[in-house]
Amino acid sequence: MRIAVIIAALAAVAFFLLDQAPPMANTALVDTDATSQVEAQVKTAIENSFSYDYTDTARTEKAARAVLVGDAMRQYERLFDQVRAQAAQQKLVLVSSVRAIAVKTLSGDDATLLVFVDQQAVRANNGNTSTYAQLRVVAHKAGSWQVTGLTLL
Repeated sequence: MRIAVIIAALAAVAFFLLDQAPPMANTALVDTDATSQVEAQVKTAIENSFSYDYTDTARTEKAARAVLVGDAMRQYERLFDQVRAQAAQQKLVLVSSVRAIAVKTLSGDDATLLVFVDQQAVRANNGNTSTYAQLRVVAHKAGSWQVTGLTLL
């Protein structure tokens, strides 16, 4: 009985101490090298994954598979199923350019970014159109930075 009380007391102390531990520091503003690295790699990942030419959509899919993982890849696959079906019919070329990117949080190997993307579309039948998107991007560093989550804002 005495041992059970000691174990319960130790568990309560451990729970209290863990609950009081400060959250991992956000180093986005102080670790400029890591911030620049995640910005550059996520910028390239977004531009390569969301730019395509109807004559070679496989190239874009291959690029996406190299940098998108988990939920981000599943979302991308659903979107790209539609692209594959329509791109050839419309003779669509889409160029996505990151216009602004900012790291909101950087904590160890995890980052959250805000990304502003311009998209220029060229279709054979109705010319050029342009649009923009704002994304919340979650990334994880596993050797290089990989996109694990995408949210359209």
